[in-house]
Amino acid sequence: MSDQPNKYDFIIVLNPSVVDTDCKFTEFEKGQYLGGQTRMEAALKLSEVNKNTEFILVGGYDQNSSQSKKVDDMANFLKNRNEKINIIKRLSLPCSHHNFIAVFNEYYKDLIGKKVGLLTNFYHLPRSLMFYSEVVNKEEKFKVIPTLIPICAESLVDNSDVLSMRYIEYISRINSEIKGLGDNEKGKYFDNCMEANKKNFIKIAATYPEILLTEYERNIKYREDVLEQIKKETFN
Repeated sequence: MSDQPNKYDFIIVLNPSVVDTDCKFTEFEKGQYLGGQTRMEAALKLSEVNKNTEFILVGGYDQNSSQSKKVDDMANFLKNRNEKINIIKRLSLPCSHHNFIAVFNEYYKDLIGKKVGLLTNFYHLPRSLMFYSEVVNKEEKFKVIPTLIPICAESLVDNSDVLSMRYIEYISRINSEIKGLGDNEKGKYFDNCMEANKKNFIKIAATYPEILLTEYERNIKYREDVLEQIKKETFN
C-alpha cells in the first residue's frame, strides 16, 4: 500500500482469537471460517499507512479472570511488527455487543467529530454494525458517536486461495451469520454473552459496571443478579 494521508483518527479492531501453538490467530474454528489471522494482518497493513491513527484493540475478559489474553495477543502481534503503532487496549465482556459498550463508555467524548473505522472480517461486518447501531440508539450519551466506517479485512489481505480450498467452512460461517441477522429482525436473537456466561463474569460486571455495561444493564437488567451474587458471597 502506498503512502497516503491518515484516513482514520481511530480504528476499532474487534478481537479475533488468541494465538495458537503456531503463534497465529485462528482462521478456522469449529467447522467455520473465523479469519483471525486475516483480521490482524489487515490491522498491520492499516497501521503502516495510517501512522497517526490510534488503534483501539478490544476483547473480552478471559473466563474467571480480570485479564484478556486476546487483547494482549493482538497488541503483541502488532507491536512486534510495527513498533510505532499507537495502541489503546480496551477490555470488555466477551462479545461484540459489549465490545462496543466498553469502548464507547470510555471514549465516546474522544470520538466526537472524528473519523472512526471498524475493522473486522467481511462476514462479521453486518452483525457488528447491527450491534453498533443498537448500542448507539439505546444509550443517549452515545448518540454523539460518529457513524463507523466499515473496513473489511479481506479487502486488504487476500486469502481467497485458502477459502476456496475450505469453502464448506466458509459457507457454514455465512449461513450462521445470515441466521443471526434474521433472528434479530424477528426479535429472536439470543446474545449469549452475559446470559450464558453470567456466572463467570458477574463479578467483573459488578466491579466495573460503568465501563462494561450500558445504563439499562446497570440499572435494570442485571441489577438483581449482581445484588444476589454479592449477597451470597457476603453471607455464605
